Amino acid sequence: MEKYERINYVPIGGLVAIGFDSNEKYLLLVTHTGRGLFEIESMNRIARDYEVIYPNNSKIEGIGILQEKIIKVYEFDFNNKLEVYTKSNKYKFVAESDSIEC
Repeated sequence: MEKYERINYVPIGGLVAIGFDSNEKYLLLVTHTGRGLFEIESMNRIARDYEVIYPNNSKIEGIGILQEKIIKVYEFDFNNKLEVYTKSNKYKFVAESDSIEC
């Protein structure tokens, strides 16, 4: 089992879904109040969109530098923690309805 080092913990209200770009550099968070784009290494928010849209078939349009790209997302079911790994297993995200840990 791989051991992961905690990079950051970010409080996020109303989390609906999370996804990341194919280069595993950016994290897209979908909430009930819009979308936020974060740089994974620093977990600094680099873009914010207040338009409320929800994933369709586990996909959503990106924002900021991911604008025009369709991002695969993992939807939160509100009953459990959402645990998602990037394709390379470099990053692990643990999300709850009010926060995300990388």
